[in-house]
Amino acid sequence: MNLAMQLKFWQAPMGDSLRVATVPSLMMLDASMQTLGRKTRRAASPSSLRSKAACVTLSSTVLAGTWSCLRREQRASRVRRYGRPGSAQVQKILRRPETCIAHAGRKWRPGHNDLQLCRGISELVERYDAFTVDPGVLHNGINAFPEVSSCLEAIKAAGKSIIILSSDAGRASVQLAKLSSIGVNPDQIDGIVTSGDLVYRYLSRMQEKLGTRILWVARTQQQVYGLSDFFDGLPGYSLASSVEDANFFLVSGAQTIFAGTEAEEETGFMEDGQVHHYRQILRIGIHRSMVMLCADPALGVTESDGRKLYSGGSLAKIYEQLGGRVIYFGKPYTAAFEEARNLLCELTGADADELDSNDFRICHIGNSLHDDVAGAAAVGMDAAFIADEQEAGVRQLCRAENVCLPQCVVPHFAW
Repeated sequence: MNLAMQLKFWQAPMGDSLRVATVPSLMMLDASMQTLGRKTRRAASPSSLRSKAACVTLSSTVLAGTWSCLRREQRASRVRRYGRPGSAQVQKILRRPETCIAHAGRKWRPGHNDLQLCRGISELVERYDAFTVDPGVLHNGINAFPEVSSCLEAIKAAGKSIIILSSDAGRASVQLAKLSSIGVNPDQIDGIVTSGDLVYRYLSRMQEKLGTRILWVARTQQQVYGLSDFFDGLPGYSLASSVEDANFFLVSGAQTIFAGTEAEEETGFMEDGQVHHYRQILRIGIHRSMVMLCADPALGVTESDGRKLYSGGSLAKIYEQLGGRVIYFGKPYTAAFEEARNLLCELTGADADELDSNDFRICHIGNSLHDDVAGAAAVGMDAAFIADEQEAGVRQLCRAENVCLPQCVVPHFAW
């Protein structure tokens, strides 16, 4: 079969009976190209050069036609197996509450009349069955904000469930125990989902794939941040004191390197965000194809004294830019929101059919456009943005951040 006949053959629609001929045809093309290579080593006249150029052009066209046919067949196969994109069948299959791999990344632009300005949370209670809330709208890490306790009590009195959705790298049990010390009644909260819990469950399942030696990057005072007993209940894992002895990175902060070992060393990355603190170990990690698990996905954090510090998410972004592979846990990735939704379903008795038909309505309340509003929209949840802004100001902020509009804006978390 000459090249012209192969071109016609490969550009024909690929059914089940024709796909088997693809590999022999490619072998024929390879033999033709080898013959062409042998001929090019001889002295050639202008006419023969033009013939060879035409042959190369034809071969490129053949390859392009083959690739196009294969792509069409792959798309048709996905439709036959999973259904049309956007269908309820596809949404159920893709609901994987594990990591950022489940991130939908859906663009969503509401109309001009979809943004509502509310005076308090009381205007949302009748519209939704349950709420998820970012801890940053409840407290500053030391004390609860005014009217938070009374608002939570009113939400519970209305028969609505509420859980905290946090990007904290610690365990949920530790965070729940800290609520009473900062002025939030734990009995008013139905549950907590943290990035640390998502990582913990991931480690418990993936030891064979990841390895057992962890290079831990964390914060100092691990006990204060709920990290001192993080590895309890995870047998087989151990902390590495050198990058050459580690299998993967675990980022629970960005303040200390080789955390939990005798080689633990504090860096200045949280203050200046400069890569030179970690450049050497990151490059070695990339050379050894080490994956990085990021349990602290925030790029930065504002302390109670007003200082702005860099977080583990900033270090993970640098690792990605250098060529490393990172798996993120927590907001704005869909894994955290899916886990929160599953927990609410367990608490209220809702099932998957109610979720798909929008009979079970959940609203996420937060103060970050990127982490809260965009993250909620990616999984189809409504969002209430906590900000002391007028409608025009919120629209301008969303436009500047390239984030979809929230359903409503509330000045602060109060009834």
